Amino acid sequence: MADDFTTSELRPLLERDFDTYITVADNAYPDARLGTPEEREKYRAVLAARLAKSPMSHVGIYRGETLLGGARLHDFVMNARGTQIAAAGIGMVAVDLAHKKEHVARDLMRAWLDYCRAHDVLFALLYPFRPDFYKQMGFGYGTKMSQYRVRPVGLPQRGDRKKVALLGAAEQEMVSDCYARMQMRAHGLIRKSDDALDRVFSDHTKRVVGYREGSDVRGYAVFSFTEAAANQFLTYDLVVDEMVYETREALLGLLAFLRSQADQIERIVFNTQDDNFHLLLGDVRDGSQVLIPSVYHRSNAQGVGIMYRVTDVPRAFELLHSARFGEQSLTLRITVADSFLPENAGSLTVRFGDGHPTIAQDATADVEITLDIAEFSSLLMGAADFRSLYRYGLAEISDAALIEPVTRLFATDEKPLCMTQF
Repeated sequence: MADDFTTSELRPLLERDFDTYITVADNAYPDARLGTPEEREKYRAVLAARLAKSPMSHVGIYRGETLLGGARLHDFVMNARGTQIAAAGIGMVAVDLAHKKEHVARDLMRAWLDYCRAHDVLFALLYPFRPDFYKQMGFGYGTKMSQYRVRPVGLPQRGDRKKVALLGAAEQEMVSDCYARMQMRAHGLIRKSDDALDRVFSDHTKRVVGYREGSDVRGYAVFSFTEAAANQFLTYDLVVDEMVYETREALLGLLAFLRSQADQIERIVFNTQDDNFHLLLGDVRDGSQVLIPSVYHRSNAQGVGIMYRVTDVPRAFELLHSARFGEQSLTLRITVADSFLPENAGSLTVRFGDGHPTIAQDATADVEITLDIAEFSSLLMGAADFRSLYRYGLAEISDAALIEPVTRLFATDEKPLCMTQF
């Protein structure tokens, strides 16, 4: 099939195509439970409500009047190096089974990236069904997720758990305020919508506890229970879905509360992007008894998930003009290869003065780096460091003596944090 993107058009999903789209999505995601008449009718109502609120919330990829696939789109505001910028997410990418291997997903992704560029959205985000598929489209890896399975007694008990209490809908605004304060400080964190918190507080399987200081919640945890083993209805695992804390005291208070649940809890499951979480634990072992040679006790499982893509390299530096890239003063020429979005490829010169970037195409560069858009996206987000990219042959530099200054230039205090599922 010819590589002609003009044959495909991305547009809001039409009501007449709801049934077709639901069938496509059901075939692509059987676990989504869209197969019965009742489930389909419920999802039709969801689609209608979302499209009425935001016409581009669900889109179809059309060739002529034929719907070949679709996706769910999300508008975000993300903290990027201390600057609040527009970002976009895509999820539930689905292709009609009858049109597999016809580049439908490729056309959909290309059209979506064009849409992002046209609307000045410089960061595109997704959770990949196959990381290699999206890496070929220029998406770079974000922060890895670690899953710890901890015995409650392995958590510290030095926090003040008396300040931790169950929260209900009456405290939802305080929880929202806590997250919002965290979002202003945490690189990579996305603003949380009211709808997201509504779903948490209306879900009877979820519990929310908060660390209270006066009239404020300074930290909270959202968790649920699962059976520790089949047919053991008196012993459970506690799964922490989200934990946010503004202070050390709030973190230690929440952990002390979770530790106190030991009488009925076998393991507490933490999904965290904190590389140093194991330092908290009195016993880091995950219960598997697996040893990694020679004697390294398995502490956690890890996975690659969230991926980032810069859709317009020069414009990204313009929007991040107030961000600080370390405290470096350096003029850097950046050459980016982008085979999936060729108009995004090329070279630009950026002058960093005390870390603040200014595009200066006519300036003489101190050094030049060359890399693919996927690696550049990870580098700009602080999910990868330049030293490692160079070591692995994923980036080049014109003067190896300046590897360390360039590494410090793009380094962030913390890797990007993402708690938004989409």
